Formats: sequence, C-alpha cells, structure tokens
Amino acid sequence: MRKRVLLLGAVGLAVLCLVLVGVLRRGGAASYKPVPLSGPLAQEINPGSVVAPTPRPISEVSAPAPSPSEAVRLFVAAEVEQRFAASFRLLSREDRESYGRPESWRQAHHELPRLVSSGPLDGAGGDVVVSEVVLEPRLDRIVGAVPASARISWQTVPEDGGWRVAYTDSIVEAHFPDDSGADDAVMAWADAAQRCADTGSLEARSGLVGVTGYAKRLCDAPGLLSVGAVSGLETLDSPAPVLSAFGPTAAAFVRVVELGGPVAMRVLTAPEGDRWLVVGLAAP
Repeated sequence: MRKRVLLLGAVGLAVLCLVLVGVLRRGGAASYKPVPLSGPLAQEINPGSVVAPTPRPISEVSAPAPSPSEAVRLFVAAEVEQRFAASFRLLSREDRESYGRPESWRQAHHELPRLVSSGPLDGAGGDVVVSEVVLEPRLDRIVGAVPASARISWQTVPEDGGWRVAYTDSIVEAHFPDDSGADDAVMAWADAAQRCADTGSLEARSGLVGVTGYAKRLCDAPGLLSVGAVSGLETLDSPAPVLSAFGPTAAAFVRVVELGGPVAMRVLTAPEGDRWLVVGLAAP
C-alpha cells in the first residue's frame, strides 16, 4: 500500500521557491500551494538568490481550448513532448504574466517536475481535470523530491471565450514509496559504513547534510546495528539543515530513522523514485 502526500509544484519567474500552506500529518496528506516568492521569507529560505519579478512583455497567445479537458490534453501533450512554447500559450493569463515570455517558461523547467506520460483525463464536467501521470523522478537540492508518479488535479479557467490551464493553482498528489522501505535503506547504508565500504550509491547525489561525522565514526566500529522507529521531520530538534538543503517542503518526503549500535544516530532518508536514499545524519 503506497502512502500519498501532496507535492508542491514550483512556480515563479527566474528563481522558483515553494511555500508550505498545509501541515503534514502522519498517515494522511499535506496540502501545498505554489506561489512566486520574494521578500524576507524567500531570503530566509535561500539568502541572496531571490529577486522581485521584473515585468516582461506578454507574448502573443494562441486561441484557448474549447473545453477544460481539451485544454489539459493539449497542455499535457506539449509538456510531454517538451514543446514549451506551445504549453506556455495554453497557460492562464495570470501564469503567463508571471513568467512573461515562453523562454522564461522553458528555462523554469530546470526546476519543475518533468512530465513523461499521462493516463486518461477525468473532467467530470467541471473546471478541474484529474489525471494520473508518470514523472521523471528526482531528488536534489533544487526541487527537493519529485516522485515517479502522481495524481494531478489540473485547474482550468475560462478565458478569451475558451479554457486555459491555471498551472499555479493545480495540485500534485505525489505517490511516494511506503515508509517501510526507509529503515531497510538505513540498515544497508549503516552496514556499508561499518564495513568502511563506499556508501555513495546509498546516498543522495547532492551529499549528506547535518552531523556528517557520524558516518566516519561507524567505520570499523564493533557491535551490532539495529534500526528503530520511522518518523517525520517534525521529530528533529533542529531540522534547519534539511530545510535549508531541500526547501520548506522537505517535511512532506524526508523520514527520520533511529539507528542503534556502536554509534547511535538518527538517519534522514528521502525517496528517489521507488527507493529511499540517505540524505543526512542527526544526533540521537
């Protein structure tokens, strides 16, 4: 049984940031809403990297789609085929004004989840169209964690006598792997570390955060290893290093695993596709 949480889609102009507006609840779901971010909060998340949007001329847009489902179908097809100029022209007026021009929208895809394919659309006659999608999984310090699949509720808006996609108001319900795999990943990592073996394939490519010295202390340390409870990021006394590395949505996908043995610690894990990787270490 796979647990589901809502993954925030990144939206903005030159630099994209995410704001958490829901609260993660274990065993349930968290709601997020993407907004362009600037000002004090943005500086706190990523100091010196966020600037206020600069207005740009709005490019000529094509005719809107005749229905919400057709708007989403055309938008998704353009995204899957990476025809970003075409998908830009299907965005709502508000989204186009946020990005300013097709080139800015194309460049933003370095930080947006990449659509690989989409299942059937369920419009149910309203302005929200739902589809199951396949995404390119990703785990890094730019976008955080992107799942291998998700359920997207595409919001559409009536404009210019037809319909367009309100990307910023759409919600992505990520299908992350079950938490039960996190402790297995930690045990495999700890075993390799204790044998002084290379742990790189068991860790996030961006490297570990937190008290990384614990890993070296495990090398050749005598004693049996054990893993305990799996919990959420909210159980850490100091989650700041993780939030700084992976953004304010880290609480949605980072799991904390108790590691017992010769060097007790708390190991932080996060999903990349269907597997869990170690992303950080913290005091027990």
